[in-house]
Amino acid sequence: MSVRERFVHRDRMQEHHHRMRWKTLEEGIQQLREVAVLEVLFGRGGQHDNDPDKVRCTGQMLWNLATLGPSQYATFIATIHPDNNRETVGSVANKLRNYESMISGPMQAQVSTVAKELREEMREMREEVTEKMEEVTEKMEEMMRRNSSHVAPVRVTGPRVRGQQPPARERGYTPRADLWFFLSDHGEDMGRWHGKPTSALAARGEARENQVYWTVWIRWPGTSEPQKYEALVDNGSHCTLIPSEYVGTEPISIARVTGGSQELTLLEAEVGFWNSSCGAEGIKKLNSLPGLSENPSAVGLLKVEEQRVPVATSTVHRRQYRTNRDAVIPIHKMIRELESQGVVSKTHSPFNSPIWPVRKSDGEWRLTVDYRALNEVTPPLSAAVPDMLELQYELESKAAKWYATIDIANAFFSIPLAAECRPQFAFTWRGVQYTWNRLPQGWKHSPTICHGLIQAALEKGEAPEHLQYIDDIIVCGNMAMEVFEKGEKIIQILLKAGFAIKQSKVKGPAQEIQFLRVNKKETQAFLGAIGFWRMHIPEYSQIVSPLYLVTRKNNDFHWGPEQQQAFAQIKQEIAHAVALGPVRTGPDVKNVLYSAAGNNGLSWSLWQKGPGETRGRPLGFWSRSYRGSEANYTPTEKEILATYKGVQTASEVIGTEAQLLLAPRLSVLGWMFKGKVPSTHHATDATWSKWISLITQRARIGNPNRPGILEIITNWPEGENFGLTDEEEQEQVTRAKEAPPYNQLPAEETRYALFTDSSCRIVGMNRRWKAAVWSPTQQVAQATEGEGGSSQLAELKAVQLALDIAEREKWPKLYLYTDSWMVANALWGWLDRWKKANWQRRGKPIWAADEWKDIATRVEKLPVKVRHVDAHVPKSQANEEHRNNEQVDQAAKIEVSKIDLDWQHKGELFLARWAHDVSGHQGRDATYKWAQDGGVDLTMDSISQVIHDCETCAAIKQAKRVKPLWYGGRWSKYKYGEAWQIDYITLPQTRQGKHYVLTMVEATTGWLETYPVAHATARNTILGLEKQILWRHGTPERIESDNGTHFKNSLINTWAREHGIEWVYHIPYHAPAAGKVERCNGLLKTTLKALGGGTFKNWENNLAKATWLVNT
Repeated sequence: MSVRERFVHRDRMQEHHHRMRWKTLEEGIQQLREVAVLEVLFGRGGQHDNDPDKVRCTGQMLWNLATLGPSQYATFIATIHPDNNRETVGSVANKLRNYESMISGPMQAQVSTVAKELREEMREMREEVTEKMEEVTEKMEEMMRRNSSHVAPVRVTGPRVRGQQPPARERGYTPRADLWFFLSDHGEDMGRWHGKPTSALAARGEARENQVYWTVWIRWPGTSEPQKYEALVDNGSHCTLIPSEYVGTEPISIARVTGGSQELTLLEAEVGFWNSSCGAEGIKKLNSLPGLSENPSAVGLLKVEEQRVPVATSTVHRRQYRTNRDAVIPIHKMIRELESQGVVSKTHSPFNSPIWPVRKSDGEWRLTVDYRALNEVTPPLSAAVPDMLELQYELESKAAKWYATIDIANAFFSIPLAAECRPQFAFTWRGVQYTWNRLPQGWKHSPTICHGLIQAALEKGEAPEHLQYIDDIIVCGNMAMEVFEKGEKIIQILLKAGFAIKQSKVKGPAQEIQFLRVNKKETQAFLGAIGFWRMHIPEYSQIVSPLYLVTRKNNDFHWGPEQQQAFAQIKQEIAHAVALGPVRTGPDVKNVLYSAAGNNGLSWSLWQKGPGETRGRPLGFWSRSYRGSEANYTPTEKEILATYKGVQTASEVIGTEAQLLLAPRLSVLGWMFKGKVPSTHHATDATWSKWISLITQRARIGNPNRPGILEIITNWPEGENFGLTDEEEQEQVTRAKEAPPYNQLPAEETRYALFTDSSCRIVGMNRRWKAAVWSPTQQVAQATEGEGGSSQLAELKAVQLALDIAEREKWPKLYLYTDSWMVANALWGWLDRWKKANWQRRGKPIWAADEWKDIATRVEKLPVKVRHVDAHVPKSQANEEHRNNEQVDQAAKIEVSKIDLDWQHKGELFLARWAHDVSGHQGRDATYKWAQDGGVDLTMDSISQVIHDCETCAAIKQAKRVKPLWYGGRWSKYKYGEAWQIDYITLPQTRQGKHYVLTMVEATTGWLETYPVAHATARNTILGLEKQILWRHGTPERIESDNGTHFKNSLINTWAREHGIEWVYHIPYHAPAAGKVERCNGLLKTTLKALGGGTFKNWENNLAKATWLVNT
């Protein structure tokens, strides 16, 4: 990163270099060159050459270089005379290098050693004299302080002779560096001494040796007690005292002493910023206030009425799952303590949610409950918690110098709940059910309720200006005392309201907060704390990647130079982070997406430019590293991938309707609109199809020469030419209409929305397809099926079925929602292109031309809007649109033996078949009860018709009519070892990863063999059969199993055919067919549980003994 990018303003760089010390000569030369670059960048009138080595070296530059470096170089730097214009940065660097080569010899090393020893001896003698004089001086000062009643910020006590002596001079040798720093420490203007000989500095030191000093007491801004310093009594002189302990930039009042008398004149002086990790001495700290608690488990009780909160619409009961072994004792102790404080109490409730302990960064445990299932059935509540981004903007706008933070201890547990609202929060611990009497953690509305009550308490107490985010409060101001008084007032209000505040959770007043990275946990906590700035910092992921590297589970923690550099850089980037602009809308607002692919990852940024603006404002910066095979993509594919991810992000930020201009570093849309994949591509055809379909329908092409993310801030496009050229406009493909998200449809428009899906399967020797349509408003599905087609053909059939419904119902429009990119792309624009090409591509008819022609003809008459729905969304993130897509997906997978042309009746039969299949092919009454419990309204007639037509039920009935030959006839023709029944049982996963047991039962004797595996797969099935049956009992003639995928697949069929084994699959949902293996499974589980002391603990070690017990 360049100097100008690191230091946008001259003041920042000056402040940076005034604080940065150098240790080696090359570091000092580099620092001098950076100062020269500062002169080049910010110099006026073109006075400087672009080469920093040719910049004139001023006295101030030499002074800074000498004071920030080792003393061995300061002596030589002081001899350089900067008054003539011949000294440049390059010439000074050469002189310093020559000087270093001279002093690095062996003779100089010996001389330096002797001089060091002499200086140590003289320093010891000087310290003895100083101690005696200090005792006398302290007594005089104490007497003067008692007699003085002066209350001004500055007061002076009697004169004395300064105890410190000038640097030692033995045998005529005077270290120039010691003289230089002696005079500098005593207030000399060292600018007048540049280039002067060492003898002149020594003479000035002798002249100052016995001068009189005054003891000056100064009260610094933000402090309550004055501090002692010494000022030289010199006729007409004045000085500014800047102690190393002081942190601040406020003006202070100091004394000017004239004529050696005690007459003082007040003088205003600016104190320079001094960064110190130890902070300012004497500043009152908020954590010293009375009333703060030192108990880590402190819990208050808010003095308000018991809160009535939203109650769940249905009962939620979830069993407690296994918890971390390390958390058992701390959580048990915590529950006992919370019970004694009245936060929880024993109860009996139909609700139950599992405990989910979370370890804090300090090693302690937090008692949280997994309320995800409860949250899903809890009525909504208007959220009043402020946005973190808005708080950040507000904090930046204040531009304060001092800050303090207050964190309320266990704020949620301080809010009482009404008795009728408590049962829904029940949880179980060690066989006892508890519930919360206070607001619990993990519930969806807890932050909103807590934030509102704390805000009300602060408003009632007329709290001073502050910022609040739930239970975290920050106060700021320009003076430390101002911040202290604000924080004290807020703490008093909170304590009076009933909250508890821990002493360790109160910080400040302070100007800087340091984070110490000690180990992996601390580094993880640091990354979590700065995660908020991800969108504010370009290439964030690339900067912090060394920190993430040492926090990975399989990596040892090693803090090296790369981690230190990343740590320093990210802190600097946060300090200079770009403020993100609000999202604006309107026809005159232009949205531009800049994307770039680097060596280590992708980066993209979204900008907005309004009318009359010469520079735009960023909406966010994003970045991530390459994943999997993405690192092997060609440069063009990487740029396309960056653009693709950027378009996805832009759709979330500004929506899908706003105009979006792309500005990639390479031409992206040229490949997209060609519609073909290059021959040298590395990404799969499916990936290319995904890129093409999204980018072409969403984005408009921009100028390929626009800069990427690294140049976006300083090189924003100027002028009116901020869009497409005429040539680009002509080449642009017409964008098709896109349907809005389903949950954004007006209520009266949802009746015209249909979801489509399809599936394909092999039945016997034929391929069968099925297409389904789901109506969200009518809650019914319609499906059709056929033979000889693929799932893609079934997607077209589903579209045709949706068009049939819309035409039959005489809808004025149709909103089509599909998870097929092929259908979405075709209806968005491909149909027009195919029609212009006479339904041919490269001289050949396109695939399924007849279906496409039919769809195109009907779409011209009926307005159709299409939206692609993501089919792979976690349940926790799924919305109504995804749930409807899941409904049609289920409908497309269910067997349909007969199609009723009536829309309403067909939907009811379809749901009845689905309920009958999922409930396990039970009878009419059992299926009806299962449907009612699931909220599905079915009639007895529809269920009876479905059961009558069910082929699976017919097979089960036929099997029941046959007399069981279980104890003789059925297996009488087989000898021992020739017939086996096999199955898998599931057990808790072991540390070795074993999760399943393959059970094998000999049919004639019931002998049991077992084989533990990590996964129930066909390969593990074959391996278990070979080890436990073929090698021990010989090759069988017959093996029976259920229809699971680990048994019913081509690999098993091939293996059985090669060994001459007849593999028989049981009738579904007919337990007697697998009676032997099912009984052995039950006995095996019971035995394993008994050996484990009532649990399946160590079941893998007990498996052999349990198998032997079952067989004996």
